[in-house]
Amino acid sequence: MMTAASRLTMVLAAIVLLAGCAGGDGGGAADAGLGGRPSADAIASAIEDGVSGLGASPTQADCAAKLVVDSDMSDEAIGRYVGEGNPGYVDPDDYAFTQSDREAFDELGRALGSECGVQQGAG
Repeated sequence: MMTAASRLTMVLAAIVLLAGCAGGDGGGAADAGLGGRPSADAIASAIEDGVSGLGASPTQADCAAKLVVDSDMSDEAIGRYVGEGNPGYVDPDDYAFTQSDREAFDELGRALGSECGVQQGAG
C-alpha cells in the first residue's frame, strides 16, 4: 500500500514535471534555473490533459495548479521533482529539504486533497 507521503511525492513529481515541460512564467524559481515557476495555467493544462494520471477535473486541476505555484516550497525543493535532464533539475544529493520545505510539502499535500480533492490514481 502506498503511503500518503509517497503518493504526494508522485503527485508533485507529475505536476511539476509536466508543468515544466509545458513552460510558463511567474513565481520565482530563477535561482534553480527554471526561469520562474511554471504558470498555474500551464500546470492546470498538464493535469487536465491527463498525462499525469491524476484524473482531475478542470476545477481540480486549476485548484492544484494554484496551490503548487503559490506554495512555500523553495525553488530548489521543487527542482528535485522536475526530473533529471529537464530545466531546473536539482539532484536530491545536492539539496536536502529544509524544515521549511518539509512543512510546505506537508501543507501542500493536505491542501491538494482537502481543498482540491486531487489524489494520485483518482481517475
